[in-house]
Amino acid sequence: MNLQRDLDALSTWSVSNELFFQPTKCFNLRISRKRNSPSRNYSLNGISLKVVKAEKDLGVLISSDMTWKDHIIMVVALANKMLGFLKRNCAGLVNREALLRLYHSLVRSHVCFCSQVWAPQSTVNTLFLVEGIQRRASRFMVGKGSELSYRDRLVKLRLLPLNYWLEYLDLVFFYKCLNNMVDFTCEFDHYFSFVQGRTRRANAAHCVKTNYARSSLFRDYLFNRIAIIWNGIPEDIKVATTLCSFKRQLKSFYFKRLYDVFDGNNVRSFKIICPKCRRVTILKACSC
Repeated sequence: MNLQRDLDALSTWSVSNELFFQPTKCFNLRISRKRNSPSRNYSLNGISLKVVKAEKDLGVLISSDMTWKDHIIMVVALANKMLGFLKRNCAGLVNREALLRLYHSLVRSHVCFCSQVWAPQSTVNTLFLVEGIQRRASRFMVGKGSELSYRDRLVKLRLLPLNYWLEYLDLVFFYKCLNNMVDFTCEFDHYFSFVQGRTRRANAAHCVKTNYARSSLFRDYLFNRIAIIWNGIPEDIKVATTLCSFKRQLKSFYFKRLYDVFDGNNVRSFKIICPKCRRVTILKACSC
């Protein structure tokens, strides 16, 4: 009962410092993948904490089984609400460039927030669910050209597919980690390590080791999936000397993939790592 002793100590500290907690706003969330895992009862200030299966922390909905389906549904709902707001209030009143700016700041920002934690990777339904936001938004922003295919609308608007954009954010975050632009509580080597010795790749110094994962949940975790994505992108992007040049080259890479590979109806083209068979595909959609 170490946790209960910590809660009692916290309660004593709050009383002595006159900084009182609200037990009714505190919850008991037990994270486990076991089917039958009864939660212990904990109390704060003598009040029992309510047991929940999911709770929001810093804007991210964390569930007891550490899957992100509930959070993705919440994010998609928020983004669609903001998109509906734009449709009701801005249709026919502002030009396409202004609509794009409003979409970036009010709609896509909901999808981008903390995406490194929850971005969908291998579940087909959630990949289509997230991409559906921009599919509807592009139809609204193009207007008279809405009969175009989703890919053609993206080309016309100079937009990357949302699933490409989430991968882009993952890679930018990794580049910042690699170049000491992010403060870590632990050393960088605690999360990543590079290949040593011989390798079939052009430069082993830029290849990140991949970890063995027994579950899809751990496999799709950022520090595991990013190794495969990073190893898959061209070598000249990895050696960029500045963050600006890295972003510019990475965007060019994804736009080329949009032109040559992306198909709005083929989920295998939504990611560098095929959601079906988990193979890396760069120049074409996976044929699994």
